Amino acid sequence: MCGIYGMAKSPTPYTSKQYNTVRKVMRNIAIDSETRGSHSSGIATVGPAHNGCVYNIDEMQTKLDKQCPVDSQLIFKAIDKCPEIQDAIKHFDSDFALSYVKDNPMVLHLCREDNRPLHVSYVPEIKTLFYASESVFLEDAFENVGIDVETLQLNKNILYSFDVSDFDDVKTNVNKTTFE
Repeated sequence: MCGIYGMAKSPTPYTSKQYNTVRKVMRNIAIDSETRGSHSSGIATVGPAHNGCVYNIDEMQTKLDKQCPVDSQLIFKAIDKCPEIQDAIKHFDSDFALSYVKDNPMVLHLCREDNRPLHVSYVPEIKTLFYASESVFLEDAFENVGIDVETLQLNKNILYSFDVSDFDDVKTNVNKTTFE
């Protein structure tokens, strides 16, 4: 089973020490995430990625007029075409945990359905949100660098939209939208 992980940070620049801490955390998460599989990998950056399985791939490739080497790319094609997550996923027979940026490069969207886990940890001192398929990936990474932070599992069928420009020393200021 594939996994996802990543981070989103406020536009505030890191100090050298903060950058080194973030680098170590991401390295630890990446190493732990290798246990989830190697079907696909990638990295994306956004300034001023995918965990899932589409079971009705032939139907959705026809419906979206797109052939994809990685089946869950079809979900992103649908998200790109539809204004709401509900409209994008309604015809899919799939399992997923997703992270994506759509209209505003400052907003990270995270969501999951029943069969795929997704966890987050916010480190207010560096105004950075980390996410990973498994809570232990985050917990181990923070323990290795001496950061005590809470890790939460995202609820299923809720789109969490994190505006990084609103990250502060206490919270992320997340917007939540329910979908079926």
